[in-house]
Parts: sequence; C-alpha cells; structure tokens
Amino acid sequence: MKKMFLKAGLGGCLLMASLSAQAALITLETRSFETNLFNNDWAQSWAAHSNAVNSQSLTGFSGQFTGNNTFNHVNISFDTALSGVWDFEAGLDGHYGAAIYLNGNLVTQRADDLWWANNWNSSDIIALGNTNLSSGSHSLDIYWAEKCCNGGNTIRFSHNDDNWQTLTVAALEDAGAPLAKDSSTVPLPSSLALFAIGAAGLGLRRRRG
Repeated sequence: MKKMFLKAGLGGCLLMASLSAQAALITLETRSFETNLFNNDWAQSWAAHSNAVNSQSLTGFSGQFTGNNTFNHVNISFDTALSGVWDFEAGLDGHYGAAIYLNGNLVTQRADDLWWANNWNSSDIIALGNTNLSSGSHSLDIYWAEKCCNGGNTIRFSHNDDNWQTLTVAALEDAGAPLAKDSSTVPLPSSLALFAIGAAGLGLRRRRG
C-alpha cells in the first residue's frame, strides 16, 4: 500500500513539473559572411554557408555585439500554455538587412542598411507584430548580416499587450505560463498534484478500513 501511495505521489509531482515547465531557449549563432552565397531566402542562405559557426546559448538578448562581416542567426524557442497575442521587435545593426521567420515561415524581411541606433522608435526596427499564437511550442528565427561597424543588437517582446520586456529566457517562460486570471478554467499544476496525492491517500485509507 505504501508503494501505491508513493507511486501516486510521484505521479502527481511529475504531472506538476510537466505542466509548470514552460521551457524557453535563446541561441545565437554567428559566422563570417560569404556574399556569393546570399540570396533573398535568408534561411536557405544560412544553410548554404559551410564555414564555421560560433554558437552560444543565452539567458537574454540585449546589447549583443556579433562583429564585423558576420552573418547572424538567433533562434528563440518557447512554449505557451494558452493562446495569446505576441509582439517581437529587433533592434539590429545589419548592413545587408534582416529577416524574421515564425515556425519556419518567412514573416518579414528588409534588404536595406539597418541601424536602429538604440532607439525603439527608429524606422530600422524589424518586427513581428500583433501575432496570435496558439498554445504549444513555437520557434522564432531572426537573421541579419553586418558589414561594419558592429553595433549592439537587442530584442524585446510584449505578450497580450503588456509592457515591452527585454528578451530573456525567464521573461519568456513567465509570459508563456498560465495566468492567474485563467485559473478558473486551467487547473494550476500544484492543484492537480495535490489532488492526485489526496486521491491516493483516500484510496489507501479506504483499503485499510
């Protein structure tokens, strides 16, 4: 009986962990730029390059310097428990332009010389705006290519028209988690786990009786 109780309790804890984990990952990749391999399909151009890639996992994306004569790619992978409206803006230094893909599909691209000058009101901001995302996993890919002079790059986002936040793993995971106001329709993970443990305890008590 103790084994049954422990299994039920463990199952409840695993259930709580699986529902509460809204994972996010930010990966920055940079490589030297080969102009003869570039075309209007940024993702395809990136794949066509064969030179070495410098890859790093980041906790946030603010003031990132990628160097001169670089082709750059940032992947933002995140989960959202509920459907909602998301906005992303990228302030980049991209002499050759930039492009944004959502879940593998091209959303927007620019072919002009971009430099946002650390100003979110700049016309050189490239954005994914007012996009309704269903619950589940999503992937945002941003590509840009720089000649010089290695200005800082920053990404920010907004969820359900909340205030803009600088892109960080922690902020993405918090935005993707169930909101308190939705607790009436979406059971909180802790409640589900406690219910599982309580149900197991009740069954154990009845068998003893």
